[in-house]
Amino acid sequence: MKQLLMQRPTQLLWQVNASRSPVAELADLIAMGRAAGGSDQALFAVTNINTDPARHIASWKTFAEQQQLVWLKESS
Repeated sequence: MKQLLMQRPTQLLWQVNASRSPVAELADLIAMGRAAGGSDQALFAVTNINTDPARHIASWKTFAEQQQLVWLKESS
């Protein structure tokens, strides 16, 4: 991650397993990305048969809004 951030990316895409809950560590990585120049960041939630849209997707959408990320439609 440090090596990637040294390249000062302007865009970052965070791909997450939608069945898992958002964690503070990801928020820290997003902040590091912003500090390195990653002004455009998006969240892509990958779903599977264990994903509960009402709970998992809703919590990732809320996380994306809180972190000011572009929400990309979830996919399986």
